[in-house]
Amino acid sequence: MSPPDTSSTTAGAHPRNWSLRLKIGIGFSGLILIMAVGMGITLFKLDSVKYTAASALEKRQPAANYFQRLSQNLNQAIALLNGYLLTGEPERKAEFKRITDNIADHLDGARQHDIFQTLGLDSTLETSQGLLQQFRAHAKELFTLYDNHQNNRGLLLAGETLNPQAIRFLGDINILLTSDDINPNDPQTAQALLILQELRYNWVRMMGVFNLYITTQNKEVLINFNNFNEHINTLMEKLNQLEVNIGFGEIEEMNEARAIYLARLPAVLEIFETGAWRADTHMLRTQVQPVTDQLQTIFEGTADRLLDAAFDNAEELTGALYQIRISAIILMTLTLLTGTLLAINFTRSIVPPIRRLMSAAGRVAEGDLNAEVMITSKDEIGQLGASFNIMVDHLREAAMNEQKMLDELETRVQDRTRDLEQSETKIRAILDNIGEGILVLNEDGRIESMNPAAEHIFAMKEKDSIGINSVLLIDEHDSEDAPGFIGIEVQSAGRTKTGNNHQPKEYRGVRSDGSTFPMEFVVSRMNLGSKHLLVCIVRDITSRKQTETKLADVQNQLVDAAHKSGMADMATGVLHNIGNILNSVNLAGEEIHRISGNSKVTGLLKASDMLLENHDDMENFLTQDARGKKLPEYFIKMGKVLSAEINSIQKESKELIAKTTMMKEVISTQQTYAKSGFHNEKLNLPELVEDALKIQNASLKKWGVKLDTQFANTPTCIGQKSKLLQVITNLIKNAKEAMSDNDQFNRPKELKIETGMANDTAVYLKIKDNGCGINEEQLTKIFNHGFTTKETGHGFGLHTCANAMTEMKGALKVDSEGIQKGACFTVTLPINKAA
Repeated sequence: MSPPDTSSTTAGAHPRNWSLRLKIGIGFSGLILIMAVGMGITLFKLDSVKYTAASALEKRQPAANYFQRLSQNLNQAIALLNGYLLTGEPERKAEFKRITDNIADHLDGARQHDIFQTLGLDSTLETSQGLLQQFRAHAKELFTLYDNHQNNRGLLLAGETLNPQAIRFLGDINILLTSDDINPNDPQTAQALLILQELRYNWVRMMGVFNLYITTQNKEVLINFNNFNEHINTLMEKLNQLEVNIGFGEIEEMNEARAIYLARLPAVLEIFETGAWRADTHMLRTQVQPVTDQLQTIFEGTADRLLDAAFDNAEELTGALYQIRISAIILMTLTLLTGTLLAINFTRSIVPPIRRLMSAAGRVAEGDLNAEVMITSKDEIGQLGASFNIMVDHLREAAMNEQKMLDELETRVQDRTRDLEQSETKIRAILDNIGEGILVLNEDGRIESMNPAAEHIFAMKEKDSIGINSVLLIDEHDSEDAPGFIGIEVQSAGRTKTGNNHQPKEYRGVRSDGSTFPMEFVVSRMNLGSKHLLVCIVRDITSRKQTETKLADVQNQLVDAAHKSGMADMATGVLHNIGNILNSVNLAGEEIHRISGNSKVTGLLKASDMLLENHDDMENFLTQDARGKKLPEYFIKMGKVLSAEINSIQKESKELIAKTTMMKEVISTQQTYAKSGFHNEKLNLPELVEDALKIQNASLKKWGVKLDTQFANTPTCIGQKSKLLQVITNLIKNAKEAMSDNDQFNRPKELKIETGMANDTAVYLKIKDNGCGINEEQLTKIFNHGFTTKETGHGFGLHTCANAMTEMKGALKVDSEGIQKGACFTVTLPINKAA
């Protein structure tokens, strides 16, 4: 049975026999005709609106856009001015000049343009030019203040009036505490020394709080400053009352320095309280902002007025648009009615045949293969019904064939069952004699069987284990990590559908007598028809664990020794450098091996053998023999080839020597600091930094860090060589890690290391990065024990560094402008006074 051929159907036949394509084509052609007529009427009316809209767009709209662009340029110029005052980047200053010149040029050009003259904007443009000149003059004055470092008057005043007296007060305390002429056994002297130590601590804390106040102007910080000041006043009164005879007038100088400091303090606080401590900010608020606000008001107000005037023409367009709207509604109504009629017609010709087809399909789905569809038309749906009837005929034939195959399959299954019973007997014999324990679990984790080896491991019989939840074979401390004994491994087995081996898992098993033991097992999935089972291979690893415990104890002792030596980080850097250098050495050695293996010397030896064979008749051999004639030219070519090979070997040999020398230097540096003790000695700070960089150099290059070093000619300082190197190495490593996310912000990794004189008694080392930065809250507790911002950090590194610097009578501080603005760690050390 085949579907009827409708290719000969014509438009003159009954509409019932039309194809769906013809019916839809005629219907949509009518729709398109109606829509085309409506669109033509609409376009005709829109043409009449065109002239009215053009008059508004040709003059007022361009002029409004012009003033809006001027407003945007002004905002950009203000932002560049503020940006330069914050960063001092010369590019911002140059861009500010270019944009303000551009605004001035646009204002001059607008005054000459016909559109602006017609709109009567000449006075507005003239006023704008005057205000722009004032803005540029104020900006020039601000640039001068910034370039001459006169913008921060508050900090200059504090530095000139307070800092000398603060340093003088602290210096006198340090002189008294480090004096060798004081007898600490005297009770009053001992009490005075304790007061001096407490004075030094509180004075340093008070200076830190004052620095925080002038940075934030926070009133609560000022209250904290006053509390420190009152406590210091109490301590000074106690010290003066003791009337101890120590030093050479330092206590009197302390009283004098503190009196001068307190006398000058109100003037400094006053300038910070009034807000005039920043000359540039004060000028921006009082002079620049009024001018820019007025200029911005002119630009935006003029643009708004022009746009309002342009929008006034909307009333003229309302009538025409209303007519267009009416036309659109009529067009939509006609289209909707036509579409509804077409839909009704299509529904009547399509839905009943489809329902008959659905009914027949339902009967077939229920198993009635005698169902057929009545054909009433020759369109596509009629053809679909005919095809359905053919499909039902084929299904009837397939059902008969399937029943025949089922009968044959049943016979084969019976034969296969006998084979499986024999195979199961063999597998059971293997499982009973295998040396490893095997458990078979159902999906709930309950035991269905176990082999004799498993009975021995868990000290229980198979009959006693059937139905036991496997979690009872796991120690209670591990049961949460292994729900149902193998919960995690079930997921792994589900992913490994090919039956590959899994990594063994370790837990503590429980025997029937309650004793525990370490065990290892591997889980795999086994499907028996619709039943899913899990096969666990179990091993008792008690002996192996005892050996591992002994090895772990030895390893812990080695790690503890490495930590006690204080050289773990430095050794890591050395090994990293050595590893990188050895890679280069290996490449050079391989290249030499390759050159020697491919050498042309073998051919040269063969040519030499030919000469030896013809030694007695050399002349005839070289002039008459075909091979002999080629030998001179061959020797010339071989000379050039061997020369190139020797040059390549020499080049790689030099590389080997250079890398070997580099390894000697790195190892020598590490050995030097490993042998140094924890006693104070004279140190050359730049040389110490260079040694630290040797250790970290390979890691810095690997991370893509750009290094900038500036070492001043400083005198020797006093400190513990090994401990100071550990501090510097740790700070460089932290700076490198702080820049790990720079690539996400398209920011190069830049590390600047600088040394110089902090004052007459100390040298400094600054390590500055442009990494993730530190927020204000973290700055106050970054040196606290246990505080860390790293996911894997322990919070000991910076705390240990700070303590080490305190032990060496130095200091470690950190500065940061905030998140993603980098950080600067500063190390200070006392200089060798005898130098």
